[in-house]
This record gives sequence, C-alpha cells and structure tokens, in this order.
Amino acid sequence: KEILGNYLPASLIHRKKWGFPAPVEYWLHENLDEVRSLLMNSSTFTYNQLDHNELDKLLKKFQQGEYHHFKKIWSLLIFNGWYEKYL
Repeated sequence: KEILGNYLPASLIHRKKWGFPAPVEYWLHENLDEVRSLLMNSSTFTYNQLDHNELDKLLKKFQQGEYHHFKKIWSLLIFNGWYEKYL
C-alpha cells in the first residue's frame, strides 16, 4: 500500500475489500438455449413443479434483454441441479 500510495488515490488504496462476482448473467445469455432445454425438460423439477408457462415467459424476457432476471434463472438452475442430485 505504501508503494502504490504514490500512484493511486487514497480512496482506492484504503477502501474495503470487494468480492469478485462471477459473470453469471453473461454465462446465462451465452448459453440460453441450453438453459432453456434444462429448465423446460418435462422430466425436471422446475418443469413439473412450477408453472412452465411462467417459466417460459421469464426466459423470453431475459432473452429480450431484461437481464435483471438472471438471479431467478440462476437460482432455478442451481436448485434443479441440487434436486436431481440429492432427491
């Protein structure tokens, strides 16, 4: 910090640590066809326990640029994988 203090602003040197976020939104966008086939497969938990029409709407909104839905989609993918493995 002492050496970098000569080159960088103090606010940058002394700030709290930041996490390193994974690029989940990008991953989902780049692999949306695979995501759709995983979540909309008639043998999966997400398809059978959730309203698949609403799930399809969610995926379409994401595809059309409403990227703020990525957390919902990611959560469904993770839960579906957990469900398939452990239950």
